[in-house]
Amino acid sequence: MGEPVAPDAERGADGGLSGETTGVHRRRLLRAGVWTAPAVLVAGAAPAYAISPKARIYMYTFAQNGVVTEWAGPPTNANVFVSMTGTAQFSSGYDSTPVIVTAATLTLTMPVGGMDQTGTPVVVSGAGWSFASQSFSATTATYTFTWTGSVAATQQSSVLVYRLPGNRTPKANHFPKTVTGTLSGSNFDPYVATVTYN
Repeated sequence: MGEPVAPDAERGADGGLSGETTGVHRRRLLRAGVWTAPAVLVAGAAPAYAISPKARIYMYTFAQNGVVTEWAGPPTNANVFVSMTGTAQFSSGYDSTPVIVTAATLTLTMPVGGMDQTGTPVVVSGAGWSFASQSFSATTATYTFTWTGSVAATQQSSVLVYRLPGNRTPKANHFPKTVTGTLSGSNFDPYVATVTYN
């Protein structure tokens, strides 16, 4: 005789027994070594959005073009700081997925001593370059220039020549002066360079 059937067992649509007999069938399968636990589906993480490639920008030129002074007689009797001139140019390095840069911002920061806070910086030359803004704190002067154009891989921007006004106080009080230039844009990582004016 077979195993007894529980009173509340029911026959399924295929004629098999359900209810209490489920455990009996599972025990038999386990003894035969063929029953496995039901698989559990685990949802994987959603794929991240594709990251846009960035240009490999670096400062091709960042240099000082000199400090203009003039002699001030009594009571100063010293060379006073009139203006300082510098140049900046950036380049895009080669990349397997080259990106065209069409806009950039150059921010210059330096010690505030000697800088004319009422004067206006000048873009002496540089196609696409414009003076944007200036600000001053108790210790730091900040000047911003913007550029628009088109620079593809291995190409350079136009050369910015800028002039910053001095406040006509003795040059010796304010120099040497180190200027930090930070070039930034929407499709490349910031690049920082420094130059010292003597």
